[in-house]
Amino acid sequence: MVKITGFKTGKAQIKVGRIVSVCFITVLCLSVVQGQVKSESPVSPSASLLKIAHGAHIPPTVNYGQVIASFNSLTQKDLAIVMYFLDWTNSGQNGIYFDTFLVDKIYQTFHENSPAIMLTWQPMNGKRPGCIKDYGSSIPLNDIITGACDNYIRNFARAIKARPERYLIRFAHEMNISHTVWWPGHYGQDSSAYILMYRHVYDVFMAENVNNAEWVWSPNYWSYPAVDWNHRNMYYPGDNYVDWIGVDGYNWYQYLGSSWVTFSDLYESGAYNYVFKDLACRYAKPQIIAEFASVEGPGGNQSKSYWIQDAYNRIPQHPFLRGAVWFNDYAFGSPNHADFRVTTSTAQSLPSGTGGWTNAYRQAISKPVYSPTLQSLEDATPPSTYCGDGEAQYITPAWVIVQKNWSVNFNLTGLLYDQDLSLSLSVPTNSGITATINPNSLKAPWGSTTITIQTSLTTPIGHLPITIQGNGVDIASLQVYVLDRVYQGFIPIIRKY
Repeated sequence: MVKITGFKTGKAQIKVGRIVSVCFITVLCLSVVQGQVKSESPVSPSASLLKIAHGAHIPPTVNYGQVIASFNSLTQKDLAIVMYFLDWTNSGQNGIYFDTFLVDKIYQTFHENSPAIMLTWQPMNGKRPGCIKDYGSSIPLNDIITGACDNYIRNFARAIKARPERYLIRFAHEMNISHTVWWPGHYGQDSSAYILMYRHVYDVFMAENVNNAEWVWSPNYWSYPAVDWNHRNMYYPGDNYVDWIGVDGYNWYQYLGSSWVTFSDLYESGAYNYVFKDLACRYAKPQIIAEFASVEGPGGNQSKSYWIQDAYNRIPQHPFLRGAVWFNDYAFGSPNHADFRVTTSTAQSLPSGTGGWTNAYRQAISKPVYSPTLQSLEDATPPSTYCGDGEAQYITPAWVIVQKNWSVNFNLTGLLYDQDLSLSLSVPTNSGITATINPNSLKAPWGSTTITIQTSLTTPIGHLPITIQGNGVDIASLQVYVLDRVYQGFIPIIRKY
């Protein structure tokens, strides 16, 4: 199937013949060619080849490194990502801007094999001298935007830079639900204020040239209140400010007075706008489930063990997901709240008769697709957005306009093919056209290459097709319109949001 999108330009039309001039727009029309055979396997080619990092939130303890090692032993797979929470309390008291106690314990245990550290960094409880004054729980967004805590942010960035670990900075998460103190509605503001705050903190980090930190933009799977300005996508800071997209959601069941909610209900249903698919269709960024878990239910298909197995079976179907972080703790860290744990290596043991939770989790993550290593950001980042249903796609211009003795370059982007591709071009004979492709191969599961078309003085006026082949099979095509003369110009386009 071929999908073509483009812009109309008044009454202008393409006519094959001796046309004197036409307005040439460099990116007007894209052709998306989808693979004809959809794999029966529930595992996306990207998951099969790039894997999914196995992660968990492990609540901080005195012997943090050993607790993580014990979790690894009990689940029989090392964690690729360890997540924990911290606020801005250590804002320079006694010269401390980043308390390294926990990461020191991790490094002492794992050394160079330390997992990536996801810091869920909450902008609250700022103190002097890092901030210009002592704040209670809440720090107004405008204060952060105008630099009231820059001394803290700058020194925190320097402390991270000095560390040997890889960090994922999950800053000001769940901004689209009103229970967070940094929700802009508390200050009579909207999502634009959050974006300014996020960008300001990011910019301070960049000014310090921190090269071991990657930024996770992490909304909740649903937005509350459900008003237009509060939709999760209204908070997106921009591609230049985001490395990873995090998302989180839980099956709370009776703890919030709700019915049983499956993994699919949370992340794959139309009720919440097909979360993973919507994010992949909007942003060419790798995704991580930054927090997810379930409580126990009445039994059968509504049991915690079943929920775990179902979730980890579904995760590899989503092509941009590169990590899943289980919340292995009580809600809010209190035994009086929902129990999301699957195992424990602390004195707070699991309830009797719940060994099935650990067994289900151990079995679920035993699949080879779940990795004890987080892929590099470069390898994990897709070359384009993706709006398909798991099938391979090849994206090129649907057509290009040239004149005689001319050269034009354009990209071919491939997504979700399951083997490396050797590329070739089929050009009509006696056309006077030379077409090259560089590089002439694409590594699975995705990549981009550049195609160059060179016409000559003998190239005939008219319409010429070019076919792109991968491993000898046609994967895409484009139409070349050769005209007497082409003038380049620009047509302003206004996009309504």
